Amino acid sequence: MSFDFVNGDRVLVRLPLDAGTADIVVGDAITSEGATAGFYIKVDGTSDVICGIAQEIMSSPASNGDNTVLVNTSENAFYRVTAGNGTLVDGMKMESCDVHGNGSSIDVTASATDNILIHDVRTSDSTALVSVVMSFTGVA
Repeated sequence: MSFDFVNGDRVLVRLPLDAGTADIVVGDAITSEGATAGFYIKVDGTSDVICGIAQEIMSSPASNGDNTVLVNTSENAFYRVTAGNGTLVDGMKMESCDVHGNGSSIDVTASATDNILIHDVRTSDSTALVSVVMSFTGVA
């Protein structure tokens, strides 16, 4: 399960992809960390900052910028997501964690960037209702 949109605002932006990105599916977290300046990749490391959540399927481009991906950059969007690392428990409500290195789940054992906010936990199917604090790369 990737970041599955539940409700909230959508601020949609089209971002150019780095040739080194993995193929992207709807709900994957997108980052600029590890990408060529000005381009973006699917999150590929725990604690990467998140620039947005993919809203469409897109394959890796042959060259930087050959493909773009539509992402939701709204911090007022809520997603249902599983834990790729760690176990979700009720006590995690209203706490923060990091994105998992697979780009499509959360890591509830990591707290380096704390850009995933856990609003609710559903232990019956091990999912959390989350929002994302988006981070962008500085110009200098």
